[in-house]
Amino acid sequence: MTAPPHKHLVIARLARHRPLLCAPLLATAGLILFWLAFGQVNAQAHANAEQATAANAASIAVTHTVGLNAAGCATTREVVSKPGSPVYFCLTIMNTGDVTLTDHVIRRVVMQSVVRRETYTLTNYALKPGEQKEITNAVLEDEFGFAPLFRMNSVVLETPVFVTVTSSANDIRATAVSSATVLPPPYKVFLPVSATNIATH
Repeated sequence: MTAPPHKHLVIARLARHRPLLCAPLLATAGLILFWLAFGQVNAQAHANAEQATAANAASIAVTHTVGLNAAGCATTREVVSKPGSPVYFCLTIMNTGDVTLTDHVIRRVVMQSVVRRETYTLTNYALKPGEQKEITNAVLEDEFGFAPLFRMNSVVLETPVFVTVTSSANDIRATAVSSATVLPPPYKVFLPVSATNIATH
């Protein structure tokens, strides 16, 4: 085909090569969209995992009290006793998390002239979320078969007792302390009898 003078031919076959020029751009755009979508899915999965971890968190609260009544738990952490009078310690464990706890190790340190260390292992005891358990002499003896060592006949002026409870589910721990103060015995003062302190009339 001959073009008129001063005219140019437009070759339509060049248009067929335009998709070949746009292919890399389309591929790049596709990769960008893919990574954006993958990032959103990954972020959502990470958020869901964090929510699941938060929902399955384990935690406990421990309260250690001391009183003079053997029938139940006192509400005080300090008590004053007469010499030779027994004091009664009580431990309360509360599951403040979202998972059931089944194994508990109670470590008790009694700070006397000779430091006493006691350990109680409570296995296969389920403590559900929101539940609490009071550990007294009767509980130790009747439910778990331990000797009732929470009673203490105070013979020292001050006896702080530290209790650490380690429960299942990632070994969560909580510590509490209470103390018993024993009044010193009364002292009698005898003055020697002499002529100077005898009244004369």
